Amino acid sequence: MQSNEIKKNAYFTVTSKIENSRKIINEIINHHPNFTREEVFKCFISKIPNPDSLNFSVDDLVNSYSRICQNEIALAKEIPLAEETLIYLKKKSKSLYISSATPFKHLKRLLHLRGILKYFNGFYGHPKTKHEHIQEIKKKEKIDLDKIIYIGDSEIDRFSAAQAGCGFIGIGNDNSRFNKNPKILINNYKYFLKHISS
Repeated sequence: MQSNEIKKNAYFTVTSKIENSRKIINEIINHHPNFTREEVFKCFISKIPNPDSLNFSVDDLVNSYSRICQNEIALAKEIPLAEETLIYLKKKSKSLYISSATPFKHLKRLLHLRGILKYFNGFYGHPKTKHEHIQEIKKKEKIDLDKIIYIGDSEIDRFSAAQAGCGFIGIGNDNSRFNKNPKILINNYKYFLKHISS
């Protein structure tokens, strides 16, 4: 199961006791694909009847959602050739960073559980935006934006790269998740390295 599917199922699980929750969550995600988890749950509560009668808060929903995602993603099967690609890039002295909408504290634990921190020069999470992540990496590495390649599987990834002015490689089985088709789209890491200059 891909991380986007895990996240969507986590939304469904956390809100399952609310009538029509699946429909409401789907509408929010489809209309606001760039929402953070906090924004999704705030919007969700605003759309359900009698929100004042709820015995939980946005923070409660976020914490439950984060626990589910963390556990599921930590145990998820690795994308084929992903670790081999990381090892190759590190041997080539490439600087690698993670940019995520996941809150920083949850992201740090997740990366630790996956055992992949050793491959990265740094990682960035919420509350900073992905555009801000790119700018901080540019400053830290002291390189031009045209030397940065952002690899992502969502529209916010593509948009953030375009907004910053760096390269972008989409990963996924189709273009449907992007508002504008990426110039390069791969469905796995088998042919990834040919798109990265040595």
